[in-house]
Amino acid sequence: MLITSLPNTIKSQPTFYSTHQTSVLGTPLIDTVTFGNKQTSSPFGTNIYLGTGNPGKIQKFKTLGLNGPYTGITPEGVRNDIAAKANQAETGSSTLENARLKASVYHNHFKSQGKHVTVICEDFAFFQEHPDFKKYCGVHANRWLTPELYKQLFNEEIPTEKLTMYHRNKALVRLYDNAKIPAEDRKAYYESTFVIILPDGTSYHTQAKTPVQILAGNDAIEGLKRQKEEKGSTSNYITQSPSKGDVSPQLMIDLTPDQAKKLHAKGKAIVHLNTLLNKITQNDPTLTPDGNINELIK
Repeated sequence: MLITSLPNTIKSQPTFYSTHQTSVLGTPLIDTVTFGNKQTSSPFGTNIYLGTGNPGKIQKFKTLGLNGPYTGITPEGVRNDIAAKANQAETGSSTLENARLKASVYHNHFKSQGKHVTVICEDFAFFQEHPDFKKYCGVHANRWLTPELYKQLFNEEIPTEKLTMYHRNKALVRLYDNAKIPAEDRKAYYESTFVIILPDGTSYHTQAKTPVQILAGNDAIEGLKRQKEEKGSTSNYITQSPSKGDVSPQLMIDLTPDQAKKLHAKGKAIVHLNTLLNKITQNDPTLTPDGNINELIK
C-alpha cells in the first residue's frame, strides 16, 4: 500500500518534490512523497492511499501509467492487518462490488483514526463467455479450482494452498479440451474496476473490459510452459488479444505498456482513472459521484 502527500493545487501531471522513508500501518519502508505544507484545500485530503498489500500491483499500476509517484514496493511477504481484512471483504458478485468492499475497509479504518484521506482500490476478473464455462474464473477466480477437480483432471493431488495461476490455467485448457470446444469458441474477457473514496465518503468508479481469446493446442502448451518457468507468476499466459482488421492476435502477457492501454482492461481502466482524478481535482461540474460508500455497500 502506497501513500502520497498531495499539494494545495494539483495539476494533471504533478511534479514530485521530495521523498523519504516512513512506516504505514505496520508495513515498513514505504516511500512517501511530499509536495508542500498547505494541503487542506485538496479534494483528496492530506493523502491518497493505493489500497493493496501486493507489491506486484503497485509496480503494474506504475508501468501502465497511473499518475503519481507509485514507486514504493512493500517488502515481499509483508501483508498488514488492514490489507488482509480488505482481501477478506471480497465477497461481492461483481468487480465493482468487490472494489467498493475493499476500499471501504481502508476508508473506515482511516476515518476511525481521524485521518482525512482518499483511498483507491481495484478489483480485476477473468470471465468466460461460453455458457458451459461461466462457472469457471469470474470474480472469485482464485477459488473455482479445487483439489478435487484438479485430481479428477490430472490424477494428481495438490492442496488448496499450493494451487497457483499456472494450475488454474492448465485446468481451464484441459476442461476446454475435454469438452472439445474449438479454438474460435474459447472466448473470454478481462474486467478491471477502480473505486475512489474521498475523505467524506463520496465514491466514484471507473471500469474497462477487453475481449480475449483462450489459447488452444500447441499455443496453449507453449503458454503453459512459459508460465511454469515463471514460478509464482500471477499473470495469464494462455490468453491473446483477438484479431481486429489487419491487427494480428498478440499474447496479453507480451503487450507493451502502450499496447496494454488500448488492449488490456487494466491499462484502459487506468487511463480512465487518470481522467477521473483530474476531473475531481478540477471540480468538473459534469462529474456525478456514485454516492456515499456506506450507502453503496449496504
